Amino acid sequence: MRTLYVGMDIHKNFIQAAAMDQAGNIITEQQFKSDAKEIKRFVKSLKTQKVQAAIEATCTWYHVYETLDALGVETTLVNMRRTKTIAESKIKTDKLDAKTIAQCLRTGFIATAYIPPKTIMEQRNILRHRMSLRKEITRYKNKIHAILLRNGIQHSDYSDLFGVGGMKFLRCLTLPDSEQYSLTSYLNIIETLIHEKTQTAEKIETLCKHNHQAIAAHQHPWNQLLQCNDYPDRDRRDTSISPSKEALQLCRARATNHPIRKSCLPWTNPERMQSESQMDLRPVRPYTYPTLSEQLDNQTVLSRGEQERTE
Repeated sequence: MRTLYVGMDIHKNFIQAAAMDQAGNIITEQQFKSDAKEIKRFVKSLKTQKVQAAIEATCTWYHVYETLDALGVETTLVNMRRTKTIAESKIKTDKLDAKTIAQCLRTGFIATAYIPPKTIMEQRNILRHRMSLRKEITRYKNKIHAILLRNGIQHSDYSDLFGVGGMKFLRCLTLPDSEQYSLTSYLNIIETLIHEKTQTAEKIETLCKHNHQAIAAHQHPWNQLLQCNDYPDRDRRDTSISPSKEALQLCRARATNHPIRKSCLPWTNPERMQSESQMDLRPVRPYTYPTLSEQLDNQTVLSRGEQERTE
């Protein structure tokens, strides 16, 4: 059965494709729109049962991959930075890149990128959405802090300026017209973003119910301990848990029977015993420790506490 190797140089509005046979001869070169209809037309025009394709890992690769996969085309995602023939090429044109990708695919000299399953892609997208909401909330909070600084307003009485009491304080401020309008607008935006972030977190929790890796990472004893410690993100800090003896007891209760960490814990290994007062339970550097809803993006059971111990 004849096999054709197809290299695709993907752009925003079009795709430059080159098809090559097993001997390295160019069968066809075409440029077409990057939509499903044109991709299907191109694949059918090859008139062969076995097609292998390689596509660039650009921001528009996923819909191209889905279309090719639905057509039964074995598709490889190319890591362009690690494919030196393309990355270090002095002459770069769309046609040349497409032919080079096809040639690398034919000879096996191609650096591939990981293509996660569709479920993982969906989980990553919702996680990225939540991260973007959190970044936007932080950005608008900084804008409000700037307004207060410009007007010489102190808020030392509020440990959390954007808590219930702090929001009432901000709503009651009297500022010049332009500053007052900006402050009110920013507060409304923050409240909307927080609402959207809460709904997104609930959706993520629903997606995580059957993800064993996320559940294992969330229940890891060191992760439970580190979430009890003081860290800068006050919006997610559980102030009901003291980071001292209560946190240590929690970690002891959960970690003593843990098969991986048992030999590494100071209170289960006599050679590593030390007094509680000498134990530094704080993280090495400021870090926002992920909740269950934030741990799907990195599919690993290894917690942040283990990573810091290995560094």
